[in-house]
Amino acid sequence: MKNIIKFCFLTAIFAIAMFSCRKEKDPTLTATPSSLVFSAAGESKTFDVQSNVEWTIRGEALWLTVTPTKGKGNATVTVEAKANTVLAIRSVELSISGKDVETVTVDVSQAAGELTTVTIAAINGVTPPVAGATPATAITEAAQYTGAVTWSPLIDAGGAFAYGTAYTATITLTAKAGFTFAGVAANFFTVAGATPSNAANSGVVTAAFPATEGLIMIGAQTGMLKVTGGSATFQITTAGIAANAAPAAAWYSNVAGTTATTAPAGVSLSLPTGGSPRTLTMTTTTATPAGIYYFRLTMENTTSDVATLTVTAPNGTEGNPYLVASVADLRKVGSGADGWELNSHYRQTADIDLKDVANWTPIGIFAGSYDGGGFSIAGLKISATSNYQGLFRQIDGAVRNIALINANISTSSTYVGGIAGYNKGTIENCYVTGAIAGNSYVGGVSGNISMSSEVKNCYSTCDVTTGSNGTFGGIVGTNNGGAISYCYATGKVSGVGAGGGIVGENYGSVENCVALNAEVVVNTGFTVYIGRVAGYLHNSGSASMSRNYARSGMTLTSNGSTVTPVNSATGIHGANATPTNTHQSSSSLTWWNSETNANGPGFLPDSWSFGASRLPHLKTTEGVVFPGQNPTVE
Repeated sequence: MKNIIKFCFLTAIFAIAMFSCRKEKDPTLTATPSSLVFSAAGESKTFDVQSNVEWTIRGEALWLTVTPTKGKGNATVTVEAKANTVLAIRSVELSISGKDVETVTVDVSQAAGELTTVTIAAINGVTPPVAGATPATAITEAAQYTGAVTWSPLIDAGGAFAYGTAYTATITLTAKAGFTFAGVAANFFTVAGATPSNAANSGVVTAAFPATEGLIMIGAQTGMLKVTGGSATFQITTAGIAANAAPAAAWYSNVAGTTATTAPAGVSLSLPTGGSPRTLTMTTTTATPAGIYYFRLTMENTTSDVATLTVTAPNGTEGNPYLVASVADLRKVGSGADGWELNSHYRQTADIDLKDVANWTPIGIFAGSYDGGGFSIAGLKISATSNYQGLFRQIDGAVRNIALINANISTSSTYVGGIAGYNKGTIENCYVTGAIAGNSYVGGVSGNISMSSEVKNCYSTCDVTTGSNGTFGGIVGTNNGGAISYCYATGKVSGVGAGGGIVGENYGSVENCVALNAEVVVNTGFTVYIGRVAGYLHNSGSASMSRNYARSGMTLTSNGSTVTPVNSATGIHGANATPTNTHQSSSSLTWWNSETNANGPGFLPDSWSFGASRLPHLKTTEGVVFPGQNPTVE
C-alpha cells in the first residue's frame, strides 16, 4: 500500500513540473522616454523600445526621419528632425504596435522656426533704361526674395523707354519662406546704374536712373557679302539718334569686341538719313579679303553691340561667281584651272583690253553664266579658220552685260559672231562695235541661234560681211527657231546668200527690232533673200515677225539691182522709221520708249536709256547705263 501511495505522489510531482516548464512568458512592449522635444535648428535624439515581440513604428513626417521603423525585441530608435523654417511649433505622434500588446506612443515636437534677415543686397535684372528698349517687369529671382518692378513715368504694356527721359523703378520685393526684411538697414539694397533707396525693415526699393541715351540695334546680315565689289545690308534700329547722324564703324578681331583692329581693306559703309529703321549698306571691293569681321556702330556718342560681317571668296556659284578683271582671267574662263569650269559662273569687274592678243581663242561650249557687269572687252581680234568663232565658241548658258568694243573678226569660218559663233542659250544686254567677217552664219552679235535660245536687248554697229553663199545679219546670221527682240543694228550688211539688217534667215521670232543699216547688199546667190529686217522668213507657222522697223532710206541691192521694200511691221522689210524719229530730233526721246509710244518698237526703259537726237543707250540687266556709248547712224 505504501508503494502505491508513493507512486501516485511522484507521478503528481512530475506532472506539475512538466506543466510549469511549458508555460510561455507574457508579451510586453514599452518605449522610453514617451516624448521627444527638438530645437528649431534641428537635431537627432533616441528612445528605447523594450519588447519580446515584433513591433512596427508609424507616424513618420516629412521633416522627421526615424531609424529603424520595425524590429523585434529591445532596440534603440534614432529620430532626426530637420531645421524648422516655419514660424510655428510642429509635432507628430509616433505609434509603436505589436501582436497581442497594447500600442504605445512617443510624442515628438519641434520648436517654431525663426526668420532670417535678408542679407542679399544686390538686386539683379533691372538694367539702366535705354531709349527704345523694353522695360523689365520683374527682377532676377534671388535665393532670399523675388520682386516685381513698376516704372515712373508710366510705360504702357509692350511699350519702350523714351529718349532723354529720367526713369525711376519701384521694386517691390517679396521675402521667401524663412526670410524677413525685419532688420534690413535703410538704403541697404543696390541696383546697377541707379541711385537706390529703401526704408529700414522694408523690401520696397526705389531706384532712380539717369536720363536715357540713344539706342543703336544692328540686325543680322542680309545675304553673304562677296569679294565682288558687291554689298550686304543690315537693318539699323535707332532711338534718340538724329536722322542725319553719320555712322562710324569700329572694327574688332573678336566677337566680344574687346580687341580693336583696323578696318578690312576696301570696305565702306553708307546709311541714309531718315527715321528708324534704316538700311546700312556695307560695300566691298576686290581688295577685300574673304573672312569674318566684327564691328560696332557709333552715332552721337551712342554705340551699338557687336555685329558680324562675313565676306566670302568667289567659288564659281551663281551667288558667288568667279571674278574676271584681266586678260589672264578672261583666258582662264572655262579652262578648268582652279575650278574655273565651262559650267561655272563669272562676273567681270574691270575693263579688259585684248590689244596684245593677236588671235583670240574663243571660250569653249559655255554652259555657265558670264556677267560683264557693264564693263568692256576691247580689241578682240580673230583670224582663225576653224568654225565657231567669237568671244565664245558656243553659249549654252547665259551671257549678259558685255560691251565688246572695236572687235575685228576676219575669218573664212562658219558660225561667226561678236559675242558667240553659236548661241543655244541667252545673250542679253550686250553691244558690239567693230567689224565681223566670215564665211556663213555671220552676225554682229551671234552667227546662229538655235531653237529656244534668245538674243534680246542688244545692238551692233558692226559692218557684217560674208565671202561665200551663206547667211548674214546685223545682229544674227540665222535664227534657227530662237527669239530676237529689242535689238537694233546700224552697220553695213553685205555678202553672198541671204542678208538682212537684223537677221539673214528667220525660222523663229523677230520682234521689236529696228534696222538702221545704211544698206544691205546681196551680191550673188539667192537673189530674193534680202530684206531690211530679215533676208528670208520661213513660211512655217513657227516663224514670225512683229513690230519691227527699218530705216526709211535704207538701200537694198541684190546682184547690183535695187530692191524696193514693202513696208510692213510684220514682214521682212519692217515698217518705215524716219531719222526724225530714230535719232535726229527730240522725237527720239519718246519714239523708242514703250511707255511713251504705243506704236513704236516698244523698247523697255528698264534696259534702255532714251535721249533727244540720239540713239538709245543700253543699260545692264541691273539698270545701269553702260559708260562711253556713242552709237551712230551712217
